[in-house]
Amino acid sequence: VLVVVLGMYLWTLGSGKSDDLVRTMTFSTLMIGNIALVLVNRSAHLSIFQTFRQRKNKTIKWVMGGGIGMLVLLVNVPIAREAFNLSNLNQTQWLLVMIAGFGSVSWYEAYKLIRQSRKISA
Repeated sequence: VLVVVLGMYLWTLGSGKSDDLVRTMTFSTLMIGNIALVLVNRSAHLSIFQTFRQRKNKTIKWVMGGGIGMLVLLVNVPIAREAFNLSNLNQTQWLLVMIAGFGSVSWYEAYKLIRQSRKISA
């Protein structure tokens, strides 16, 4: 997560974006990356999708909803956005933030898949 967030920061900064947009995209990537990290770490063996099917956890819905809700609130409500010196994101920027956030932990999902396939073939 750290490497991707740092990469997002450096890329947006180097692209000549405003300070508020750099801050918003970096913060949003950090938030989405941490939510993705919670989802990936729910199981050392099962994928994200398998954990949703096989492990019923009512709290995870509150964690995800609260984190995403707060992020959307901070970015889209003018008074909150101004309080934190954030900027509004367009659809492309939201998509980039989501890909970066979930991409930051996708390596662990791939590792779990490879490890599981080796156990099956062994």
